[in-house]
Amino acid sequence: MADFFEFRGELELAAHYLEAIDQLEKAGKFFEESKRYMRAGECYFNLKNFPKALEMYKKIDPPDLQKIAQTHERLKDYQSALDLWEKLGDKKAAQRCRKKLK
Repeated sequence: MADFFEFRGELELAAHYLEAIDQLEKAGKFFEESKRYMRAGECYFNLKNFPKALEMYKKIDPPDLQKIAQTHERLKDYQSALDLWEKLGDKKAAQRCRKKLK
């Protein structure tokens, strides 16, 4: 089914289908090609491909700072995450990052 949508150039439909049947890597690529960066980022995040997820989240206009902060935490880049959590005013998340930096 995804091949059919891909053949017709309907990459977003193909991506939704692939996501539904848990083929997240290919779904992420199709969402990326369709410039649906949030959905692509979510696919990569669920695959634990955090560098690629971060790349996608940064392409969203405007960038989704919460998703970026969460992804920095998963990458163990606690300082970057802390900076964003403080900017967003999330005291609990900021405190969690401060503890990791000690």
